[in-house]
Amino acid sequence: MQQRFRHWQQGLVRYRLAFALVATLVLFIVVTLPFSLLSVVDDLLGSPDSRVYPVPLGTPSTAPAAREIHLHIAFTNIDEMQRLLTVRLSGHQVCSSACGPARQLVFFSLEADGERAEGLPPSFVLVLPARSETISQTFQLPIRGAPVRYPFDSYAIVFALHYQEEGPDGEFRPVAPAEASQQLFLTVQEKLPRLVMEEPDFQRLDQPATANGATPYLLVMDVRFVRPLYLQVLTVALVLLVSAAAAYAVFMRPLSDLVIGSGALVLGVWGIRAIIVPSSQNYLTAVELSLASVILFLLLAITVRALWFVHDRAGLHLLPTSPPSGSQLSTTTASTPRRPTLRRERRAHRPPPRRRVRLTR
Repeated sequence: MQQRFRHWQQGLVRYRLAFALVATLVLFIVVTLPFSLLSVVDDLLGSPDSRVYPVPLGTPSTAPAAREIHLHIAFTNIDEMQRLLTVRLSGHQVCSSACGPARQLVFFSLEADGERAEGLPPSFVLVLPARSETISQTFQLPIRGAPVRYPFDSYAIVFALHYQEEGPDGEFRPVAPAEASQQLFLTVQEKLPRLVMEEPDFQRLDQPATANGATPYLLVMDVRFVRPLYLQVLTVALVLLVSAAAAYAVFMRPLSDLVIGSGALVLGVWGIRAIIVPSSQNYLTAVELSLASVILFLLLAITVRALWFVHDRAGLHLLPTSPPSGSQLSTTTASTPRRPTLRRERRAHRPPPRRRVRLTR
């Protein structure tokens, strides 16, 4: 009787602990659900195109310049494996008469440790046409990021620009910032799936950056891309819920049912990946690591319960007594006798009533 009562008390502690964990999970989902719904509604009903940011190069004059270059910089794709950002340039050049000497735009991707690296950073050169003409070009630049942290991964690039003019000796030299602000008109926009660009951080022209003693950049722009909020919340919620479902199955189902349905449980846990991870991603992320940890916990718990079961059936005493499962706990709780009260003790010690015997003739 004492052993049953001890098991009953242990079952209460386990159920109270499980109640606290489940209540915390439900509270987390209830608190974060409104923010994720707002993010989903904004993504579905909002404009499919992101905000266009004008690039501040200075105060342009009201009078038209002899040469004007209007360019729109769009970030269209990120290759997470090779860490490359695809940039699409579109625009036109307008010259009132002759365009003058040849000019070019040089786009740089500055590295975080660029001061210690030899040579200039990766770049792309756009040679401007010698007449009024449309401009359309696509190129790639390196970008920083950690794809394995999906969906909490972020990517950043320090985008720099040179505006150069060809001299009499054939060498290209930087154009003065005052003149460049009268001729260059730039805008920036993000067109990436499942990524959101934060507002770019433009460095002031009076504090230009340099690389290994090179000429100052006309523009330095810090750009960062992050995942939408609803994708992060959805991923965390699904992983936690499937982990809780695996824990329910391990601790509350009989061992025979658990062994038979272990394959379905593993497939169900891994099936969450198809919901939150794009099929185009062929590399390992934090989602796969989390789901693999849940599957490892599930299979390890089944193995431990099987070891305890075989140990008890073999009549060994090497391990402590296996804790009862959920079904056994309910049976134990129902069969556990209540503590005797004073009234019950008195009833138990009363002498049996006398029986009257009726004599018949």
